[in-house]
Amino acid sequence: MGVMVFQLIKSLVDQLGPTGCGKSSLLDILAHRKDHNGLHGQILVDGLPPPHSFKYMVGYVIQNDIISDTLTVRENLMFSANIRLPKEVPYEERVERVTKVISDLGLESCAETKIGTEFQRGVSGGERKRASIGMELILAPKIFFLDEPTTGLDAATARKIMKCLSDLSKQGHTIIFSIHQPRYSIFKLFDTITVLYQGGMFYYGQAENVLGYFSQQGYFCEHHDNPADFVVDVLIDASQKPGQLRKLRLAYENSYMHKNIIDLRKKQLINDNFEGQTNQKSAKLGGSLWKEIYYVSRRTLKNTCCNPALFVSQIAVAIIIGLLIGLVYYDLEKTMDPGVQDRLGAIFVIVATQIFSTLTALEPLIKERVLFIHESNSGYYRTSTFFLAKFLCDILFIRTIVSIIFSIIAYFMTDLERNVANATNICPLTGLEILNKTDLNYRTNWDLWKNYFALSMMTTGVFLLTYIQLLQIKKTN
Repeated sequence: MGVMVFQLIKSLVDQLGPTGCGKSSLLDILAHRKDHNGLHGQILVDGLPPPHSFKYMVGYVIQNDIISDTLTVRENLMFSANIRLPKEVPYEERVERVTKVISDLGLESCAETKIGTEFQRGVSGGERKRASIGMELILAPKIFFLDEPTTGLDAATARKIMKCLSDLSKQGHTIIFSIHQPRYSIFKLFDTITVLYQGGMFYYGQAENVLGYFSQQGYFCEHHDNPADFVVDVLIDASQKPGQLRKLRLAYENSYMHKNIIDLRKKQLINDNFEGQTNQKSAKLGGSLWKEIYYVSRRTLKNTCCNPALFVSQIAVAIIIGLLIGLVYYDLEKTMDPGVQDRLGAIFVIVATQIFSTLTALEPLIKERVLFIHESNSGYYRTSTFFLAKFLCDILFIRTIVSIIFSIIAYFMTDLERNVANATNICPLTGLEILNKTDLNYRTNWDLWKNYFALSMMTTGVFLLTYIQLLQIKKTN
């Protein structure tokens, strides 16, 4: 791809082209979201290669709005401010910054509304998109990257989003985005456009001059035709004629616009504000792990408690299954046979049910996988933060509560020895210890210790593999 320079002062830059031309890939490369191995050329910031933390210094809004569904707009923005801004920023200033972002994006009417899930009505599609933009705007970055910001939105909402981005560019932000077939009222908002096709660049310059440029190449736009659709049609038609596409590309490479880009490469592209942002982000990356764990854990608990499908339903299922097991093994006979055999069966069913109930932890983890990839790549927190927060909140808190409720119901209804000491042993799922306490000691203490050791080692191994997998997910994405 040819040399490319973006004028990073109050501009709205669009990457235009048909599906598969490389718009999203170019955005990822410019924002340092893709591995540069195998790529040719350079990305220079102020004439120098950008720092390793460059991707944390810019805002990046992906095509699918990834944001916590069960939190309100204000709570999501506050989470971004708390975890991404350095600790030197006082709480009052964070609240003030969140309020300003809400005002700038026109989210006052839905600030206290939850984003919404598939089971719970929330904000509209346009409001959700603006909330996603606000998550990045909290850092006040000089550069925004957006991948297809109008995807899935109606015409009026799409124009409202683009008008919002245009207003942000006038406040000093540079907005670089890809968009598929914008209508003319949106096209008029663009300051600069980049025309891409089959991995090559065919135009980079002022949006208002694109029709004049293509008319010089022998392509004329009809009076009522959309300029964006016209440009895409020209490239598609040229690709079907031998040598025509190459001719258009050579024409651009010999144009004054391309020569101006080469000259601009030698000039300062990014103002001095980037230096302050670099220092600010370096402080964040070296911030407290406990601060990250606190805010991520608090959000995880709030997400779980506010989502009936995750918390309330699990408690209800635990109560129902506990009652069913209790009814099956209710009031067992106090004899050696069949009393002992029935009690062994009850213990087996209780333990097996507890083991299989842990599979319910997979669904929320799968849903949060995309959120983890996006937030970790954007520098919200470390991989270890997400891992520890899930362990503390989901395993130690949520699973423990559900396990205790189920175990208490099942234990006392199955007519096992009814005292507190023995009842507490059912919760950790150590059936051998229960048998030991009820004088059915057919195993030695060494066997019991080996059981504990095996369970501990197995649990440690699972956690270690989970953490390694999280690291691999982040690396490959």
